[in-house]
Amino acid sequence: MYKLFTFFIFLMHFLSINAEDVNSNDSDLLNNMKLLVSDDDDIVSNAINNLAKTGDPRLEDFFEFYRNSSLYIWNDKIVVCEETIEDEDFNELAPLITPLDKQPILDITGIQVKPDILELIEVSPSRKHRIEARNALILLTLSSPNNEYRFSAVK
Repeated sequence: MYKLFTFFIFLMHFLSINAEDVNSNDSDLLNNMKLLVSDDDDIVSNAINNLAKTGDPRLEDFFEFYRNSSLYIWNDKIVVCEETIEDEDFNELAPLITPLDKQPILDITGIQVKPDILELIEVSPSRKHRIEARNALILLTLSSPNNEYRFSAVK
């Protein structure tokens, strides 16, 4: 356990995570998120590392969504669908939320968008990328300004 703790402390220092700088540019975050769909392992790994380096606490839920395969690309945007629903014709619909603030994505009439699941491109991580996302999640927790929360990551 001590080796793991030492590794993460070293990695935090190496990545120069700054917990005070949580107001990352949302468009940069979203652009890095969209890179997770790439077929190139290096691009995906770099995107995960770039996201972790921000120290943005909103990414904690995002990495959980990624690890659970709840992320999709829809209309060239990264979106989240935690559970699908069926309509009366047994079509599988995906109620979409945004990845950063977890708010419903609304159409022009103010109703949550629920496209057919077949219209979405799944962002499914490989085993390697699931592990990298877990490590990024731990780093985000360790960079939290909340001492108790940070301590929970060490346990």
